[in-house]
Amino acid sequence: MPEVEFALLANAAQVGSDRLFSLLGGGWDTAAIPEEAYPIGMVLNAVFRLRFDDEETGKTHVGEITVKKEGGEPVTVTTFTMDVQRAQDLPPGWKASVPVVAPVAAQFPSPGLYVVSIAVDGEVLKTIPLRMKVAGA
Repeated sequence: MPEVEFALLANAAQVGSDRLFSLLGGGWDTAAIPEEAYPIGMVLNAVFRLRFDDEETGKTHVGEITVKKEGGEPVTVTTFTMDVQRAQDLPPGWKASVPVVAPVAAQFPSPGLYVVSIAVDGEVLKTIPLRMKVAGA
């Protein structure tokens, strides 16, 4: 099964041709929004790196990022696919890594606790807690 080496939320992010992440405002878990702005639409950037064993390479994998209110129904689901190949120059025993930046558009109906989950091939591999709160509260 693939693994998520690390994951975070960012205001903006991209993966360059060198496979390095560039991000702005990364690593947050709380958004303070004026009460009158709810419901509010936001674009979250899920930034993470997946690692795959040899037997998982040479295949296309389906990923899914779900945002849902804690204990509730999904607010939004974003899907993506990735063709995972093993680099020829990887040392023996090293896993193939895939850097991912996935913009996720979500409409938050109210303040509260949410969770962002990252799944690959139907298995949830990582969850990131997210708190939407009223500014000044």
